[in-house]
Amino acid sequence: MCCSEFGSCGGSYKYNLGWALIVLGVVGAILAAIADGVYAGYPFAGVHHISAPIWGGIIIIVAGGLAVRGEKSPDNACLRIALLVMSIFGIISAFGIFVIAAAGQGIDGIRCDQFVSGPCDRDGGTPSEIDGQITYTHRCSDYWSDNWYDLFPDWRSVNCWGVRILHILQILLGLAETVLMFIVSIRTCRGACRNCCDGTQQPPTHAIVYQPPGERLAQQVHYGEIIVQT
Repeated sequence: MCCSEFGSCGGSYKYNLGWALIVLGVVGAILAAIADGVYAGYPFAGVHHISAPIWGGIIIIVAGGLAVRGEKSPDNACLRIALLVMSIFGIISAFGIFVIAAAGQGIDGIRCDQFVSGPCDRDGGTPSEIDGQITYTHRCSDYWSDNWYDLFPDWRSVNCWGVRILHILQILLGLAETVLMFIVSIRTCRGACRNCCDGTQQPPTHAIVYQPPGERLAQQVHYGEIIVQT
């Protein structure tokens, strides 16, 4: 196998990287689905509701499948082109998952802390306590109002660490997916050039030409040398 076949002289890396991408994509999508199910409807989980690991995971899973398939069909030029294109989209998707999860770690976490602290102080004055139960610790925002607490009467039991942990896991998965997609993209792009490995270069071609006595000339030619010998 030469380097033109998915950029590797061996080719076994395609299978391993492909399955690694598939597993990471599936795990990320499952975690995103769990987050959507647990925190669906809560006003503080806006970044979670983007569900980047689900739509981004689909692209990454497809790219991984093409890499696995490429192991079985190394001479298929269409697969090489498809993998190269999907790996580029996979890099964008994986990096997007990483960035969105990093943003959600801060945004959703802060909003969750505000949400579980109770209804907001609409007057923006000094925090106060009503009936010894609710403490107003923040001003009202455009993201939710007191009506949300009527929709979620169990708001005191919301675990904000769960929000943060899910985002942290997506950060790690997004980073790993970005690195693997870069490797696949680089190796696939490198594989577009045939005979790029030293082990697959054509051997030099030598030719010996006999000329009359007294004449000697050496010329360089492609992949070899012509030696003129008297």
